[in-house]
Amino acid sequence: MKFDQTAASSIDMFFSVSTSQHLPPASWQLLSSLVASMALLVRWLTASKHRRPRLLASALEVAPPRSLRRRTQLAPERQTLSIWDSGLQVLQILVLILAAVFLAGQPTLAAPEAESTTPYLFTQDGELSQKVKLPVYQWAPMDSEPKGMVLAIHGLTLHGRRYELLGRACAVGKYFVVAPDMRGFGRCYADSDNLFSTQSDCKRKIDYDRSYEDLASLAQQMKQKYPKLRLIVIGESLGAAMAVRLAGGHPELVDGLIISGPPMRIQPRMILDPWSVWQGLLAVLVRPSGLLHLDIFITKLISDNPAVIKEVSSDPLIRKHLTIGELLKTHFLVSKTRSYARNIKQDTPVLILQGNLDRCVIPAAIVDLSKNIRSADQTMRWFDNHSHLLLETSYCSGAVIAALGDWFDNHKPARLEELKELEERVRQLGGHIGD
Repeated sequence: MKFDQTAASSIDMFFSVSTSQHLPPASWQLLSSLVASMALLVRWLTASKHRRPRLLASALEVAPPRSLRRRTQLAPERQTLSIWDSGLQVLQILVLILAAVFLAGQPTLAAPEAESTTPYLFTQDGELSQKVKLPVYQWAPMDSEPKGMVLAIHGLTLHGRRYELLGRACAVGKYFVVAPDMRGFGRCYADSDNLFSTQSDCKRKIDYDRSYEDLASLAQQMKQKYPKLRLIVIGESLGAAMAVRLAGGHPELVDGLIISGPPMRIQPRMILDPWSVWQGLLAVLVRPSGLLHLDIFITKLISDNPAVIKEVSSDPLIRKHLTIGELLKTHFLVSKTRSYARNIKQDTPVLILQGNLDRCVIPAAIVDLSKNIRSADQTMRWFDNHSHLLLETSYCSGAVIAALGDWFDNHKPARLEELKELEERVRQLGGHIGD
């Protein structure tokens, strides 16, 4: 009998796993040989379609009942075939059982962690976290010094690790990326063990003024860690308002600004939608804490992509409700974005990202924001068929990634030096560079 060499090699490969800690190696070798032999026997018997009735009949000497003989001349062969198939099925089941027992006894082959096989290093709550007493996520190049730094600020209800895809991409591009959870969000809010809160400093409550101080302190720590590197601050939605405030309040810390979906003017639907109105009435009249469920915000407003909605809905660290008081605090913060923007340095490069299908903020309002930013280096990228959430998702579009890549390439230190030299030449020749 000649076996299929391809089948034999594939079976050998399937069973070439490490030796179990529970039985001696010789025992597992015997069991693996038995399972492999039975599997090959099943394969050979299945392939022998034309010979199996005769072989089985002669081997088992099975005679069909008289009642079946009278019905048709082929009845004995059919009866033999039924017994053959039943025996073959039993043999196949035995093979599966033995294979399951064999694999169950083997030590678990855990998937390697991403950090050990990727060109970046991820750290949760490392040195920076200890210094600022916040949940902090970091992505850094694996085997080389970074060429720049990024501080990413999350949006309303979200948390710092929502920037995971962006953090990985930037780390692969040799940037050191840091994203904290602000007070009242992420693991600051879900801090039942008080890992980050104390009696005198509770971080489970939203406090934008103290979050601003936290971000400034974190930026200072990053500058101390890499004093020669430029710091780019990224913010989306609510995070954009905080990023603008940081760039205006601490111009000595921020060397570049990227904001996505800045909340200059809120879409009326966020307030006037029937579900929002109903939730508002319940919060005022029924719920003593004034709690608002954010179902409409998550399922209808932040994105048109069902995958993004599912991703956000299933994230346990994303807040699914806020109080009326917390929403009022948020409104007061974003209403000051225009005044914060006026304090940004004139030589700070700024990138503004906006989707035209944004249902959270009015897209056209970014023009008003741009007018209040005095920087002469502003880039505005408008994305057709894009919603509010562009950066804090694992489903970033190619157009958004390309826009970020182009902006980073055009604002490398060498490129900026070339631009300054060109501007100086223009001035020497009698030209004027508008501020």
